[in-house]
Amino acid sequence: MKSTEFILEEVTEQNIEEWAWLIKEDCQFYLRQNNPKNFPLYRGLKMEDEPFLKKRVRLKDRTPKDMNPELHHELNSYFQTKFGSPFRNAMFCTGNEAEATVYGAYYYVFPRGKFEFIWSPHIDDLFSLWDMHGDEDIFFDEVKNGDYTNKNLSNAIDSHHEIMIRCNSYYALSAKNENIASKVINLL
Repeated sequence: MKSTEFILEEVTEQNIEEWAWLIKEDCQFYLRQNNPKNFPLYRGLKMEDEPFLKKRVRLKDRTPKDMNPELHHELNSYFQTKFGSPFRNAMFCTGNEAEATVYGAYYYVFPRGKFEFIWSPHIDDLFSLWDMHGDEDIFFDEVKNGDYTNKNLSNAIDSHHEIMIRCNSYYALSAKNENIASKVINLL
């Protein structure tokens, strides 16, 4: 793994301009819905120490990190019925920088192309909700009453709650060095 100093030495103005161009070119759908200067979208990535990444999202047969598989499948069925997609097979993001760091190095996230998302204004994180109750019936009642919606991405980010995003791939810009990240974001 590279040290932060090594990464910073490798980043040039040309890199910054190229990354901004890629985001502007490939992430128009996202940029039309959200201004990352005002509402940054974060994701924690383990074992990553690169300044800029292109990542794929596992949309089929995702193995949950924290939740038991049966519950994962039940939630997918519920979200499939309500929103037309199995949203537990998705990328998990947040507008909360501190929450993203729990899962690894935190990155600014830019979904590529068209994508779908859902979030709840009442539920911070599904796994935490499950952990708090532990009873499947109470848990599913809370999920059903959580007012999950697929509207207003900026409000979702501003809520600092879990956001489930179904996209094929995304760009991730390291937030480790705010100077580099802000230069890229200011070019958008």
